[in-house]
Amino acid sequence: MRHTTNKMTKLPSTKHILGVTFGIFMVIVYLGMGVLLMINFFGWTNDWAWTRWPVGIILVIYGIFRGWRTYKDFTRKNEYDE
Repeated sequence: MRHTTNKMTKLPSTKHILGVTFGIFMVIVYLGMGVLLMINFFGWTNDWAWTRWPVGIILVIYGIFRGWRTYKDFTRKNEYDE
């Protein structure tokens, strides 16, 4: 006689799903704002126009970092798996 188990697979929590979704949204925001600043989308032409480059680069780097963290959070094993 074959022994079968009725072990149900646990779904990720709502907190985890919302965290990953918000993380992806913020990655898009940081990368988008960084690129928009570097291509001078906002038309900065005065004394502070030079700041668009360092701020844009920092936003892109931080967006990549957030993307890596979100990816790691998304691919981690579910805390309910045993």
